[in-house]
Amino acid sequence: MIAAVITAIDVQEMEFRIRYCGSARELPDIAAGLAELGEAAIPLIPALVEKCPAQLDWSLRRQLLPLYEATRSPVLGRYLLRNRKELGVQDKCRLFDAGLAGLEEDLLGALHERWHNLRDAANIVVRAEIVETLGRHGSEQALRMLEVIRSRLSGEFGEWAAKVRMSGAATEDPVFLSENLDAWTNATFLETVQEAVAALGRRVA
Repeated sequence: MIAAVITAIDVQEMEFRIRYCGSARELPDIAAGLAELGEAAIPLIPALVEKCPAQLDWSLRRQLLPLYEATRSPVLGRYLLRNRKELGVQDKCRLFDAGLAGLEEDLLGALHERWHNLRDAANIVVRAEIVETLGRHGSEQALRMLEVIRSRLSGEFGEWAAKVRMSGAATEDPVFLSENLDAWTNATFLETVQEAVAALGRRVA
């Protein structure tokens, strides 16, 4: 696939769309168009942010995340941080992956609340995503929290983690898994934590 060539006319067109935007309903489509410009959109983002509502809504949030990923604009980053309460945990993982370092404390707080909770299936997915994100980009503080979680899980599920690594016949036995699902889930999560600790330890050492 041949990448689209961004021209000065493309940039000027988006500049006029922002300047003469008559309704907040137009902003998600404008943000999507800016994301297609990539880094060429960076000079236009302050004007876009001036048009954005003080409180971020769902439809605009969906488009501002890929726009930040495409540009890493500090102006847009500050706007998103001001609206961090409107962002979901997975939104914050995406933005932290894209370089919005100010969200690390939010992710650590979410992980502290979620890492031992197995009652919600969605939570099991989210806690692993937080750990993987912190493993890629976290600080020494993230490493310390992950080490605590690893220690607590290892004491209870270390033997199960060894079985996860072996991935033997037990993992294919539905009766075995149904009878031991919580332990198996936590052991799998422990493996994720151990991988993140190893990766983060190498990076922050």
